[in-house]
Amino acid sequence: MKFLSGSKRMHAGGFAALNPRLTVVLKKVEGISDAAPDLHLPSVSTCAKYLKIPGYSSYDVLKTKFNQAIWEGADNFTLS
Repeated sequence: MKFLSGSKRMHAGGFAALNPRLTVVLKKVEGISDAAPDLHLPSVSTCAKYLKIPGYSSYDVLKTKFNQAIWEGADNFTLS
């Protein structure tokens, strides 16, 4: 939850009560090969609840990259 919203706990009312609502979009990445999206991590704009996910080649890559982003970014806040 902290990865998506910056909060350690779910908001009262769950995802349905988020304001603004959670938006998930395809993250455009530039690369030479078709594997380029697999080299990028998902990102999020916590204030806008905007989740950007590259077009990963498989569910396993998606799961690995989300875990990496969550664990490595747990105490990190950057502007992009």
